[in-house]
Amino acid sequence: MATSVFINEIHYDNASTDQGEAIEIAGPAGTDLTGWSLVLYNGTASLRSPYDTIDLSAQTIPDQDNGFGTFAIEFDPNGIQNGAPDGIALVDNNGTVVQFLSYEGSFTAASGPAAGMTSTDIGVNEDSDTAAGDSLQLTGTGTMAEDFTWQTPAADSFGAVNAGQSFGAVADTSLSIADLALAEGDVGTTTFSFEVTRTGDLSGATDVDWDLTNLTTDADDFALGVAIAGTVSFIAGQSTATIEVEVEGDLDTELNETFQIALSDPTGGAAITDGEALGTIINDDAAFIPGDILINELRNGGGNSDEFFELSGTPGASLDGLTLVALSGESAPGRIDFAISLDGYSIQADGLFAFGDAGVPGIDATGPFSPSGSPTTYVLVESFSGSAGQDLDTDDNGILDVVPWLTQLDAVSIVDGDGTTDVNYSSTVIGPDGGFSPS
Repeated sequence: MATSVFINEIHYDNASTDQGEAIEIAGPAGTDLTGWSLVLYNGTASLRSPYDTIDLSAQTIPDQDNGFGTFAIEFDPNGIQNGAPDGIALVDNNGTVVQFLSYEGSFTAASGPAAGMTSTDIGVNEDSDTAAGDSLQLTGTGTMAEDFTWQTPAADSFGAVNAGQSFGAVADTSLSIADLALAEGDVGTTTFSFEVTRTGDLSGATDVDWDLTNLTTDADDFALGVAIAGTVSFIAGQSTATIEVEVEGDLDTELNETFQIALSDPTGGAAITDGEALGTIINDDAAFIPGDILINELRNGGGNSDEFFELSGTPGASLDGLTLVALSGESAPGRIDFAISLDGYSIQADGLFAFGDAGVPGIDATGPFSPSGSPTTYVLVESFSGSAGQDLDTDDNGILDVVPWLTQLDAVSIVDGDGTTDVNYSSTVIGPDGGFSPS
C-alpha cells in the first residue's frame, strides 16, 4: 500500500560522540499529526521492544515543495540506538503502524504497536566512520514513500527537502488496464491475464495496487486460494505487466459471468487513466442446440410502430442466455447494428414469443426493435459476448472473422433488391418482399 506520510531522513551514528541525531517526517502539506507518534525499537534479539516514544501531536507538515513538506525531530546525543539492528515505527492517530523501518538488519517486534510485524531494512547504514553532519536520506521524484530510494550517508538536510528529492508527479506516466473475456473451460483452470500498460515516462519504477470485485461471479468461479488483491510492479523501461486470475472450469450451463479488476494507489508519480477492467467468463456449456428456438416471423423496416420479431419453440422454454443480433449486410457488412437480450423471457403457451413495438397486435414483450430497413442478417445466438458497432467481417467477404457467441440457433438474411450487392450471413435469404419457412 502506498504511504503518503513517511520517514524521510535518519541520523543515528557518527565518528566520536554521536551528535545531531534526528528523524525527519515528510508528507502532504497541512497534514495534522495530532495523535501520531514515532516509536523507537531496540532490535536486540532478547528485547525487540520499544525504548522511546515521541508524540508528534504538535506537528503540522509545512508546504516546501509542490504541496509537500518535511519536519524533523531532534534527539539528545546517543538518543537513537546504533543498530545491528534497531528500528523506528511511525504510528498514526488510530494506532496503525504506517511504517516499521530498521537499519543494519530486520527483526520482528515482540511488543509495542508493531508487535508481530517484521521491519523493513532500509538497506543503507551509518557507522563509527560516518561524518558528523551526515544522514541517510530518501531521493527521487514522487509523492509517496515508495517513489523514493534510501541513499548512503550525505550532508544532512533535516527540516528541508533532501538534495536529489522532488515532490510532485513524475511527468507523463500513465497506467491503464484492458478488459478481458475468455471461455471458462470444462475442467481445470483458465488463466485470465489482464494486461496493465504503462505509457509516457518509463525511466523510473512504478507500483500499482489492484483488487478483484465480484460482479456476477462468486468464490466458486475461481481457483481455490486465488488472490483477490495484490501489487503490480514495473521496473525502469518496462511498459507492460500482467495480473493473473485463475478461473475454475465447470460443466454447468449458465449465463456469462463478470468480475472487475480495479487499480489504485500508483507510485512513481504515475496517474491511472483507465483503472477498471471487466473480466467476462464466457459460458462454454451450451443450454441449446441449433433449431431449439427458431426465428418464425419478423417485420423489417415497416415503420416506427409495427416492427417486431417472433420466435417459435417448445411452450414454456426459457430464453435466458439468448440474444437476437442484427448484422449489417450492405453499408458496413458484418457490423453489429444492435443486439437484443432475451433474458427473462420464455416461449408462450402457443409456442411463440413476439417482441417489438407496443402497437403490434398480440405482442408478448415490448422494447426497442428498430431495424433500418436495409439488408440485415438476424442471428439468434446463445451466450453473446460482442457489442454494438463491432465488425465481425473485417474484409467484407461474407464470412465472419469473429464469432462472439457460443451457439447459433437460427439466422435469416433480409435483402432489399435495389441492385447493390448484399452480403448475407445466412443460407435463408428473403426479400425484398415475402415470407420464409423457419429453418
